[in-house]
Amino acid sequence: MRFLFSILVILLSVSCSGTKKSVKIDAPVYPDWIQNRPLSNDYYIGIAKALKNKSNYSSIAKQNALMDLSSEISVKLSSASIFHQVDKGDRYREDYQSLIEMESQKDLEGYDLVATWENEKEYWLYYKLSKSKWAQIRSERKNKAINEAYSYYKLALDYQLQENIPSAVNYAVKALDVLRLYMDGVLRHPDLEYPIDVYCFELLSNVYNSISYESEFNSETRKFLIGSDLSLESFDIYIGKENIPFKIRSSFKGSPDYLLSNSSGVVKVSAQSMDVYLKEHFVNFILDWDAMLKAASPSDWIRDLVDFPESSFKISVTLVWPKISITSEELNLGRECAQSILLNESLNYFQDKGFEIVDYTNADYQISIKSNTYKGLTNNRMHSALLQYEFVVKDVSGNIVFQQQKRELKGVQSNFPSAGINAYERSLDDFKWDILRPFIKQLVGE
Repeated sequence: MRFLFSILVILLSVSCSGTKKSVKIDAPVYPDWIQNRPLSNDYYIGIAKALKNKSNYSSIAKQNALMDLSSEISVKLSSASIFHQVDKGDRYREDYQSLIEMESQKDLEGYDLVATWENEKEYWLYYKLSKSKWAQIRSERKNKAINEAYSYYKLALDYQLQENIPSAVNYAVKALDVLRLYMDGVLRHPDLEYPIDVYCFELLSNVYNSISYESEFNSETRKFLIGSDLSLESFDIYIGKENIPFKIRSSFKGSPDYLLSNSSGVVKVSAQSMDVYLKEHFVNFILDWDAMLKAASPSDWIRDLVDFPESSFKISVTLVWPKISITSEELNLGRECAQSILLNESLNYFQDKGFEIVDYTNADYQISIKSNTYKGLTNNRMHSALLQYEFVVKDVSGNIVFQQQKRELKGVQSNFPSAGINAYERSLDDFKWDILRPFIKQLVGE
């Protein structure tokens, strides 16, 4: 028994001697302001650290501490602020609050360094900013912004009275942009009865709503007769104000993409050419409000604040094919044909294109066809006949606007009368291609 006990003691001694001793690492001893963040009713507090593994750790620590300080400066929108007169939604107001906090962080001043602490790995900073001092700083900045905005507003008002809309918009937007960091509350100037930001916004709203449209015949729809002189046609709107920018959307070829109203307050779009086979054409005048805002280089937030609904005026143009009358005198070997082959072909062709066939007294164009066949040669009992015709188009004044003649279209049959009819029938493809189609192409200006 004693022998076994001795062996056990030896084994335990060997086991204990082979165990490594644990090394205790001391945790950093932080100052109380790091372990227990100070609370104060009189100061905004900013405490942050940076790791020393970067060369600019002190700058990083300062940036983090000031960000922490600015996060304590909350923004509450006053019930008398412009936000309760211009409803842009909760998301917009939240974005504004974020804007104030970010901008405040950039322009913080008046803060004091309370303490620093560091070890081999960490660097800490502790800043504080007097709430009353910050309120005074912001109040001074606010008053300066109000005075600057007021000078812009007076310029905008003067330009509005002069009907110089682009300049009025430019200075009203500049005024709002100066005020953008202080719109959480009431912005009063001693010379104005109501807040200045409200005046600026209302000026922009009034200018925007003052742009009204008048078109020729006071109509937004027009009919255009195909074949009239399109090069002299223009689509105009009257707005009564100069240098107002418009984006132009048009189905007419060659129309400009962008125009300014001229010195007479007119926006004029000239039509050069068009696809006559479109059922409807249009010219759309779109007020480029954004271009006038951009001239003032506003912040994105202000641009969103004064982003009004699109204002435009559209003139729709319905194309109308001319009314035509068609008469024919079709002879075969000098005798009247039983069927008016060229007349029927013309009627079908023009009706398919959309022309209205009317009596000559109501026609925009009067078409006359004269034709006759003549005997040709006889060969092996087969007879040939030659067709000649004339196609003439006159306008309402009796002026010839289109004229074509065709000779020696040959037909062959067992006798001359049948050969004459065959010449008419064989001429139809050439008649459409060489006569009817060129007339329409001339009509539409192709």
